[in-house]
Amino acid sequence: PLMSPEYAQFIPLGDAYSPRLRHLAFLASHSLKFDSSALAEGTYAWVAGLVYETPAEGRFLCNAGAHIVGMSTIPKVMAAQEENLEVMVLSLVTNQVVI
Repeated sequence: PLMSPEYAQFIPLGDAYSPRLRHLAFLASHSLKFDSSALAEGTYAWVAGLVYETPAEGRFLCNAGAHIVGMSTIPKVMAAQEENLEVMVLSLVTNQVVI
């Protein structure tokens, strides 16, 4: 969304995630008897990618308060915000940052 002249150049993300959808996700995980650690809230750090973060970048992001790092979620959240869509994100952690 930031690359197109037809969209806003700044998209506020302070309240991007729907409390209603987050609540529904927690209710669903509880009803499915998921372990409490299976669904936790945290801070997502977005990196441009195409490669994984270096150990130094991992340390920086951890010190900045990130719990997980990813490459593709935030642009989609920004596009959804631009269209006034309700958003919730579920991330599956597939590798551990080596720091």
